Amino acid sequence: MWPPIWIGTGLSGQVLQGERGRLEEVRRYPDKPALLFLAINYAGAQYTGCLLFDEPVYCERIAELLRSCYGMAVKEIGDIDIRLPVDLLRAYRKASGTQTWHCCGNCSHWPQDDYIEEMMLPAVVSLCNECKSLQAERNCQ
Repeated sequence: MWPPIWIGTGLSGQVLQGERGRLEEVRRYPDKPALLFLAINYAGAQYTGCLLFDEPVYCERIAELLRSCYGMAVKEIGDIDIRLPVDLLRAYRKASGTQTWHCCGNCSHWPQDDYIEEMMLPAVVSLCNECKSLQAERNCQ
């Protein structure tokens, strides 16, 4: 998905391809949690590109990384070796016959036996309140 196709924001709407320009802005919108919009400057013109993610959590993590890259050349950003943090590789579990999913192995309700496990949280689910609290405290293991 890198680099995105860059569309000029001026009247011409010129298309720019490749790793050109410098990153100026990273935007996310609440109603589009899996889309990341990037703004660059190339040769004095403004361009916008979009990255689409399968999961909003990946989108947020990459947005955090890219916000630390303001002013960098798009080529330099593309050369960054991104390793997914361990918490993005976390499994989600729910006990068989229940509707509540868990994501923290240190949750007191983490299923040990007779469970269903997924590597990505299904789209419409109920996530355990204890897991939510552990995530908010950055104590989810």
